[in-house]
Amino acid sequence: MDELMFSWDFPFPLFFLLVALIILGVLVFNIIEFFKNQSAPEEIVTATLIDKVTETSHSSAADNGSGSSNTYYTLTFELNGNERKSFNVSRKSYLKYVVGDSGKLHYQRKRFNHFELDTKKT
Repeated sequence: MDELMFSWDFPFPLFFLLVALIILGVLVFNIIEFFKNQSAPEEIVTATLIDKVTETSHSSAADNGSGSSNTYYTLTFELNGNERKSFNVSRKSYLKYVVGDSGKLHYQRKRFNHFELDTKKT
């Protein structure tokens, strides 16, 4: 039985290899996305904030009752020509704007840089 536990014929090493490859793949994907966003030119367009969404995920450890939660903040803008773009943003950026705000949206590909509010309110 000891031979079977350390043999590549046993499914556990294959399972761990598969999990390691998935983790590596996700890491490589995120690094590639970061560099694509970083190298993209900054675009500045007229936009209106049309939606704000928060999503909170919870996880808990049953054995000791501890847990954690993460909150994700999303702003959705409508650009010229009715195109819509959504960005995950920090809590600070999320709280800074209200639905209906108009101005200049600065972004690089999928990265929100900032939103410059139009000072001419009518």
